[in-house]
Amino acid sequence: YAEVPLIGANVAGLLTINNKTWNKLPKEVQDILVETSNDYTWNVYDRCLAELAKARKTMKDAGVKIVSVPDTELARWAKKLEDKGVTAKTIANAEAHGWPAEEIAKHFVKELQAEDAKFLYPYRLK
Repeated sequence: YAEVPLIGANVAGLLTINNKTWNKLPKEVQDILVETSNDYTWNVYDRCLAELAKARKTMKDAGVKIVSVPDTELARWAKKLEDKGVTAKTIANAEAHGWPAEEIAKHFVKELQAEDAKFLYPYRLK
């Protein structure tokens, strides 16, 4: 088992709602959802990390050898995905459906790389 620090598909504690439904909610309910959403997201993240730690312990206790993947290897994996155009193809597909995928992706990467980000990404993205 190779221990990969937070790369690939990760759980995101997000609540979503479409604008039509959101606009039907009373203002006080919208305010509560906005106020509590960040806490909810980080609570899900923290619980996922705790479950990951339990899973790693279970594997170690079962004799699984766990090795760390160096940042250089993570960067190599990311480059391979980039070279294959995985992100570009995903964004293009979403944009073809009318979704603002490029704008969302740029915002997501910007937040991951923020100096005060709680989430520490293992390497810098473009």
